[in-house]
Amino acid sequence: SSVIGAGAAAGGMDKKSIFHFSDAGAAADFLKEITGAGDVVLVKGSRGMKMERVVEALRRGDDL
Repeated sequence: SSVIGAGAAAGGMDKKSIFHFSDAGAAADFLKEITGAGDVVLVKGSRGMKMERVVEALRRGDDL
């Protein structure tokens, strides 16, 4: 959530490294653009956001 992003910024994280997405598809699209072979991605989110869809899209390399 944007609250978590604000907390990360308050804790010293560079704001350029904080991203917020409205849905799993948008997150997957972004991650596919910035990741490559050998990268490791930690996906954390609520069950309601269906974050498993992000993981599957990254594994397959396709869109949600």
